[in-house]
Parts: sequence; C-alpha cells; structure tokens
Amino acid sequence: GAAAARAFVSAASESALSRALSWAAGRTGLRAASARTGATRFGGGAKEAHRKLSATSAMEEAVFMAVESGGLAGRARAAFDSGSAYQKARGGVKVGCGRRADVVSSRAMNNDTIVNVALVGVGGQGILLAADVLARAAAEAGLDVKKSEIHGMSQRGGSVSSQVRFGARVHSPIVPAGETDLLVAFDAVEAVRAFPSVRATGRALVDRCYLVPITVSSGLQPPPPDPDETLARLFGERLVRVDSKALAAAAGNPRTANMAIAGALSTLLELPAAAWEAALRGRVPAKLLDVNLKAFALGRAALGA
Repeated sequence: GAAAARAFVSAASESALSRALSWAAGRTGLRAASARTGATRFGGGAKEAHRKLSATSAMEEAVFMAVESGGLAGRARAAFDSGSAYQKARGGVKVGCGRRADVVSSRAMNNDTIVNVALVGVGGQGILLAADVLARAAAEAGLDVKKSEIHGMSQRGGSVSSQVRFGARVHSPIVPAGETDLLVAFDAVEAVRAFPSVRATGRALVDRCYLVPITVSSGLQPPPPDPDETLARLFGERLVRVDSKALAAAAGNPRTANMAIAGALSTLLELPAAAWEAALRGRVPAKLLDVNLKAFALGRAALGA
C-alpha cells in the first residue's frame, strides 16, 4: 500500500513516477491527465495518490515494474520511456530460431528474464484450462509463475483472456502493455483484437477458428475484414497457425481442441516435455487424460515436434 508507494518514490525520480502513473492509468481506464495530477502531489500526499489507484492495484503493478527494472531511477525511466528500453533494462526476452519456428527461450531464467504469454479467445473454448496447464508446466520446470484471467460474460460467447508469466522471479501477474512475448489465440478475431499487446519481436500462435461475433450475427455490426488476411499483414513471419478442430477430431474428441493448441504451444516454449506431461496429469481428470494426451501429442506433431 502506502509503504510500497513510498518505496517507489525513493527509487524513482518524479518524471519516472509520472510515467509510471500514466502507464497505470492506461491499464485501469483512468485519464492520464488525472494520473499526472496525482504524480505532482505524490511527494506530500502519498496515501491520497495511492488511494486513487488502489481499487485495481495499478500502483502495485507500477511498483513491480520498477522493481523488475532494477529499482533505480534511471532504469525505471528507461522502463517507461519505450518498450525497447524496458526490454534492455530487464535483460530482454531471449528469442532463438529453431528448426520448426522461433522458440521463446526460458533457458535464461537465471538472468531475471520473464516470459509473458497471453491466451485469448471466446468463452467455452477451454482457454483457462490451457492456461492452467501452461502455468503448471512452468512450475514443474522449477520456475516462479504468476497467472491472471478475465472471463466476464464468457458463458455467453464473450471474450476470455488469461496471462501467464514465468521466470526466476515474477512479481506481478499482469503483463505490461505491449510486452507479450507469445500470443496464443483460440479465435482469429480475438487475435486481431489482442495484436497491440504483443511486443515488436513477439510471436502469435493462432487457431484456424473464426467465430462470428454476436454483434455481427445479430446484425448490430457489419462483418470485420478477413481476419486471416489481417493477421498475415499484422504479424507476417511471426505468425504460426494451427487447426485445432482437425487435430481434436483426429484425437477422437472435439472437446480436446484446447489441448491440441497447448501441444502446439509447447513447441514454442523451451519447457521440458516431462513438465508438460506432469502438468496435464495433474490438471486433467483421469477419465479424460488419455484422449487429452493424444490431442496434445498431435498438436506438437503439427508443428514438427
């Protein structure tokens, strides 16, 4: 609370704090001008300024970001000046090229690297289960893991998202704006919607699924532009596609499409295969384990693993 705010004030200059609050405002929907006003009063009214943002813990997120960037004013300033500067301040996210597709590396967890994965889609697609499996796999690999999720009106076809962060030490479950390393989209339209959250070097694993939005099917809005063409234009060579429906059918159960996507995802992250299997065995009910393991294996094979 207030103690964290005071620690942040002592670690960062007023300009860095202003940027931190402006960033926090963007995360919570508050106006940047209001946040800046709070920043100018922060020296003499820490508690008051903190209360403005405490409802959504945005201040804590800003503090966590400062800690991750070293806690020093100069590095905190670099963290909020630009995504590339922040990446350098944190040591960067290692991205290497494998024989299948670029792999988001987790080998460098001993140098404070944090890998940010965002999973998005529509209610009923099994996104939260897939996120749980990913988080468990990272934990099985001995990494610190934080996970968050938003599922609102998910049972009525609404958007669902989950964020999984893992590394040697992770302070916050929230992926900073524009810092997603790997976007996993269960629906093409949701992938387009989430594009601004992906860093310039980030990759996207997108299912060949297109669910017509309710606002379109009800006639309230016109159909969006071709999502496949849009994705190709936005991501270019950073785009990886998978057909989870076909893979789930091959596994023998259409409801295993999320595990087929998880299998494909496993080829893009350097987490041990044993950790993934342990995660599935610990999360999936015993009576459904075999078919889900099969779908997972088919997802891996689809990307050449």
